[in-house]
Amino acid sequence: MAAEIKKHIPDSQITFEWDKSEAMKIANSGVSYEMDNSVAFQDFGYQTHYPLKEMVADFIKEVRAGRAG
Repeated sequence: MAAEIKKHIPDSQITFEWDKSEAMKIANSGVSYEMDNSVAFQDFGYQTHYPLKEMVADFIKEVRAGRAG
């Protein structure tokens, strides 16, 4: 997401802070956040309707117009 934002706002300073206690719970649970929709596509033709690239561009447009709260 940060890379996509930087395409629109190259000098942006983006940092993330993890809640260490929550991150450790997730890490120890074996849950992965990597997303792969290929099986959903194969099973029932799932297609992403709002890709990250479009979502970021739209959100930046809304923020600049003062419509994002």
